[in-house]
Amino acid sequence: MLWGLELDRRLRAAGSPVVSQLTHPGWVASNLTNMSDTRVMGMVHSVAQSVANRIGNDIDAGAAPTLYCIAEPIPPGSYVGIDGRFGVKGGPTLSGRTPNACDYDAAGRLWEFAETETGTTLSV
Repeated sequence: MLWGLELDRRLRAAGSPVVSQLTHPGWVASNLTNMSDTRVMGMVHSVAQSVANRIGNDIDAGAAPTLYCIAEPIPPGSYVGIDGRFGVKGGPTLSGRTPNACDYDAAGRLWEFAETETGTTLSV
């Protein structure tokens, strides 16, 4: 969330027409946990898939927060999450951020750290 906050700040400071939005799909019943052919990881995937099928969003509902950002007139830098209990299952909603996720100083430090560690610079 801090990286997205800093990206939004930099885009606006540069006068860019590009906006940054942050989304969280909740828990989505997808094949994302199916990352290995090992027996143990196969069992982990089966358990995770079973739970997600019962309490999570399906793939279409998981895409809804991202589509909400595209279709709705929301402010740049907004965070769209899930309106259901614990943010696990439900429809998209404009969500608030915790105070830690609004810390522009920390966001700038994270950005600088990422540039240093990756040896890259993003010019906007």
